[in-house]
Amino acid sequence: MLKVGIVGCGKITGHHLKSIKEVHGIKINAICDFNLQKTKEYAKKYGLKYFSNFNEMLTKIKDIDIVAIITPSGMHYEHAIDILKKYKKHLIIEKPVFLKPSHVKKVYSLAKKYRCKIFPVFQNRYNKSVTRLKRAINSGELGRIRITN
Repeated sequence: MLKVGIVGCGKITGHHLKSIKEVHGIKINAICDFNLQKTKEYAKKYGLKYFSNFNEMLTKIKDIDIVAIITPSGMHYEHAIDILKKYKKHLIIEKPVFLKPSHVKKVYSLAKKYRCKIFPVFQNRYNKSVTRLKRAINSGELGRIRITN
């Protein structure tokens, strides 16, 4: 059984908790956020241990295998680096995963060094319009791509 710790109690947290709970072989162990009111609410609803920061959570609950980083996007890089270096945990990272290409390279390099996996959230990759666009790009149907947004 894989055990997950959640970092962040923002708007998307409920979706992550529901989704992870439905996956066979995975159990959510703990949740943390600076906002203890929200953290306690989720902890009560899902029967989780709760903390005000991930360092305390990962120090006290050593058997967490995967950390889901669902904090504000500007914090993903800092949290990912810290969790990889100190705790060597696999990471689920909400989008936007990182704000700079250099961050992507650094985090993936560290993950490789520590034999950890990164699971970026990008649920729209399976939408019909996105898969059609990917096919058009790969086939050259759109010509040379010069800019995207």
